[in-house]
Amino acid sequence: VDDSVIWLSDDETVATVDENGIITGVADGETIVYAIANAPAADGSMVYAEIYVEVFSIPQQLEGFIWDTTNRPSFATFNTATLPEYEMLSDSFPQDFWSAAVVGDKIYASTQSDDQSDASLYAIDPANGFSTELVADGTTWFTDMAYSESTEYIYSTYGPFIMRSTTDGALSGYIDMRDYTDAYMVGVAYSFTTRYQRNPADWIYVIDEDGVIWQLLWVTNGMYGIMDASETGVTTEGGWYFDSLYITEDELVFYSLYDGSGASTMYLLFEEYDSAEGVSTFTPFELGRFEDGIWPVSGLLEWGGEIGNGAQTGSIDRVDQTLKTDLDNVTLYQQLEANDFSEIETLTREIIVK
Repeated sequence: VDDSVIWLSDDETVATVDENGIITGVADGETIVYAIANAPAADGSMVYAEIYVEVFSIPQQLEGFIWDTTNRPSFATFNTATLPEYEMLSDSFPQDFWSAAVVGDKIYASTQSDDQSDASLYAIDPANGFSTELVADGTTWFTDMAYSESTEYIYSTYGPFIMRSTTDGALSGYIDMRDYTDAYMVGVAYSFTTRYQRNPADWIYVIDEDGVIWQLLWVTNGMYGIMDASETGVTTEGGWYFDSLYITEDELVFYSLYDGSGASTMYLLFEEYDSAEGVSTFTPFELGRFEDGIWPVSGLLEWGGEIGNGAQTGSIDRVDQTLKTDLDNVTLYQQLEANDFSEIETLTREIIVK
C-alpha cells in the first residue's frame, strides 16, 4: 500500500508547504493546505485532509546592537515585519558591546571579554550622540541582560549562571543553573514585578542553548523559585553568547538567535498558558533572517526616548501583570552570594570572535 502523501497549498503567494508538510508563510492572507493520499480509498475516491491557514505579520519595532560586515557593533532599529531590513541609528562603537537594557534615560551595555577574565559596563546616552560613560570596570561578562525598573536590578546571563546586579555594576547574587541542567543560559528578559510575602519579586524568563525557557521568580530578599521550564525546539547548536531574549509590554517574547549559520535569525516564541496544568508552552515562529554576515543581533530592547535628532522610538511602558500561579505553594531557594562568585573558575567553552 502506498502510504505517501502529496502536500499542496491553494495559494502559494500566501503560504507554501514542502514534501514534509512544513508550512512557510509568504505574505499576509488566507489559504488552505491539503494533504492528499496517493492511495485511493476502497471505493476509489480520493483521501485527503485540509487545514485553514492564516498568515499575518508581527510588526514589532525593536532596537539593539547589530554587528554588520565591518565587524563592529552599532545601535540599530528594525521591524520584525520587514526583515532583513534595518536602520543604523549610531556610528559603530569602539567597545565590543554584546548585551543591553534600558535603565532610566540611558542604555546600559556590557562589553565582551575575549579571554572571559572580566568585562565593563557602560551607560550610553542616545540623546547626546550615543556618548558612552563607564559605569563599572572588571564586572562579570553579561552575555545578555535585562532590567527591572521596579526593583532597579539588572539581570544577566553568563554560561550556566543567572546573575543579579545593581545599577553600579555590583553583583548582588546569582543562581548556578548547573543544579538543574547541563545547558548554558543564553538570553534573559524581564516580564513583571509582583510581591511575595511583602517583598518585591521580579518574574524573569531565561532561555538556554537547548531552547528551554525557564521562568523564575526572584525576590528582593535573595530567595528565588523556578516556576516553569518549557521546550521551544529552537537551539543555538552549541553557541552561548550571541543571542538575546526580550519581552514586550504586550507579553510577546522575541528571540534573536545565532546558530553558526552565518547570520542571526529573529523568532517570536508564542506563549500559551494552560491554567489547569499550570504550565506554559512556546511555539517558535521564524520572523526572518538577516543577510549573511549580519551577526550577532544582540541586546534586544525597545528604546522609548530621544535619539539625538529629536526622533522618538516606541513606548517602553511596562505594567504589572496578573500572576500565572498561586505563590502559596512555591518552593523557594536561597541565591548564592556575590562574594562566592569570584571563586568559580573561568568557563572553558570555546570563544568565537567575529
